[in-house]
Amino acid sequence: YPMTTEDEINAWVDKVKQLNPAKVIDNKINYIKPGTNLALPENPNSKPKPPPKPQPKTIGKVRLAQGSVIIRAKDGTLVTVDKARNLFEGDSIIAQAKSKALLSMVDKARFELGAQSEVIITSYQYDERDAEKSSSLVKLSYGVVRSISWLIAQQAPENVILKSPVVAIGIRGTD
Repeated sequence: YPMTTEDEINAWVDKVKQLNPAKVIDNKINYIKPGTNLALPENPNSKPKPPPKPQPKTIGKVRLAQGSVIIRAKDGTLVTVDKARNLFEGDSIIAQAKSKALLSMVDKARFELGAQSEVIITSYQYDERDAEKSSSLVKLSYGVVRSISWLIAQQAPENVILKSPVVAIGIRGTD
């Protein structure tokens, strides 16, 4: 970057010395061994780097995928599931014809998708310290799903919602 005054040049040289204390001999920038790699200060005229994007929080996993199972991420990206894969809020899980999937969630709830089924994990928050902050909203777009609720349903049952366009429900014991 352009340095126009002697003060700017001296400030830059001082920064080079600070970044490379073991490579500068007798604290003199002129005495550097040939072939030495130096760390250089950032250009003060360059644009600041944007902060890193926060990583989404894992809310569960696809534990088993038989046949053709696809995850459609919130951003529209499609991923074919061939092994265990993390799930995130906004993911759609699609089990195509002759396929099925087993989902395990962070609160130990499970969802089993039958063939030709799609669920959308609209939101899923689990806070083991505060049950009121825990909730799940899962939508069945089409097909068949078996839901086995666990910690969120035990701590705050009113915060567990499974939406479906049409429903035939069977409640079976203590699974």
